Amino acid sequence: MQKNEHYGVYPKNIKPPIYLAYAFRLFFLVLPFYIVLNTLLWALIFSSFIKISFTNDILTWHIYEFLYGIGSAGICAFILTAVPEFFKNEMPIINKKLLFLFFIWILGRISFWFIDFINIYMVAFINCFLLFYTIFLIIKPFFKDKKHKHTSILISISIIFLLQICFFASYLGFIQATPMSFLKLTLGFYMILILLVLRRVNMETINKLLEEKNINKIFLAKAFRYNIAIFSILLYSICAFFYPNNSFLAWLAFACCFSVLGILNDYFIKEASLFKSYLVITLLSIILLLAFGYFFIGYSYVTIQTNKLSAYNHFLTIGVFGLTFYLVMIVVSYVHTGRKLIFEHKAFIGAVFIIVATVLRVFYQNNISYLISASLFSLAFIFYFIFYKSYLLEKRVDNLPG
Repeated sequence: MQKNEHYGVYPKNIKPPIYLAYAFRLFFLVLPFYIVLNTLLWALIFSSFIKISFTNDILTWHIYEFLYGIGSAGICAFILTAVPEFFKNEMPIINKKLLFLFFIWILGRISFWFIDFINIYMVAFINCFLLFYTIFLIIKPFFKDKKHKHTSILISISIIFLLQICFFASYLGFIQATPMSFLKLTLGFYMILILLVLRRVNMETINKLLEEKNINKIFLAKAFRYNIAIFSILLYSICAFFYPNNSFLAWLAFACCFSVLGILNDYFIKEASLFKSYLVITLLSIILLLAFGYFFIGYSYVTIQTNKLSAYNHFLTIGVFGLTFYLVMIVVSYVHTGRKLIFEHKAFIGAVFIIVATVLRVFYQNNISYLISASLFSLAFIFYFIFYKSYLLEKRVDNLPG
């Protein structure tokens, strides 16, 4: 991949501040702080070290802010950065439009934190408007593309947006299903979106790695493997929504596990020492955490220990969701600032922190382990900010705009 292939048509005669020159810059500067705030605050509340009464439903607040507070910012940063790369004639969203989106995201966070004190319709509108406006800004090139190579990403984001509407409709009593059931369904679609993103990240980064090592091989992230995994997760998520706690969910969860493990077959390339790369190990870790998550979910149904479902879901939240965010933030910070992608040991340490945090949260159920898990998870994103903030605040090293 050539470094000038990351751009569509950058707006001429506009010189925005560096932090408004591309979507990832602004969101990735602020997102680590919000991740740390939410993670540590929830751990302290959950462990009964502090008591805060800004909302009557603290668990819903925690899950919503993880999926839609942090998740929506990640979606905005990723898709607004990716669209000019997907479609070479598209201009990036920068400057005032980008600042407006960020302002809406901030308003959404404030409004949801104080949902018990603000008109619920206003809270719903502000929060849903962010993804609606983001989709509106990027939807046109997806329909123009006759090959529809990236339409699946747009569909996944759109479904996550529709589930957000359903969440608030349920919260207001317009839908009989509980708000929590929609959040659980949303988690499933985030796993699907992550697989769609990972396939593209795998193709781009691993082939670049092979090229740099002068290995005459091509890495193919085969679509059928990902499609089987996506179908399995989709089927499990929908069935779990309509038939929660049904025993057949065990076999659907196991199907998710083994279909995800099937993706690992792509990595076995003769004469290519992929497994010596920190980047590849991190990519593999995401896939393994996703497989482990669904395996233990299936195990909880088989052993009739559905009370452990919440713990096992943290394979998907802390593990897959968190590690994917961390990895994508680092990759984008290198690639879209004109730098050579080097997933160094300092970046890998953060990935290890997230993996250890996941294991602690899943298997050790006590207040101290919760706090250690939250601290390690937060520390990974603190490391990201310390090591990569200069990349986000400086011009591209190749002097291209953005």
